[in-house]
Amino acid sequence: DTVIGPETTIRGSLSGAGGARVDGRVEGEITLDGDLIIGETGSVQADVRARNVIVAGAVRGNVECEGALELASTGQLYGDVKVRSLSVRQGAILCGNTTMPGEPGRDEAPAGGPADQATATVKRSE
Repeated sequence: DTVIGPETTIRGSLSGAGGARVDGRVEGEITLDGDLIIGETGSVQADVRARNVIVAGAVRGNVECEGALELASTGQLYGDVKVRSLSVRQGAILCGNTTMPGEPGRDEAPAGGPADQATATVKRSE
């Protein structure tokens, strides 16, 4: 796994088969087969694709997870989210559209609409 320290800035693409922890700054794009943790001092201005994502710092960009997205109480996410499971702690900020695909293999829609996704727009008012 890769660790981006608090005094480090990466501009460009970060990709890999493992996971990563960002305590510094990443600008560009992040694509990981493993998990991504954005620590309290982490700042990401990038579109993110990873297995699972934990945000305790700040993200400006779209996030797509195969599994779970967790926003810690200190987490801030400004962007659209596509994720199977979402956890937002009290105090976290989530501003964007959220799409949660249904279970794999479900391809028939019930009379009320699509069976494969639920969508919500979440904004925090000051």
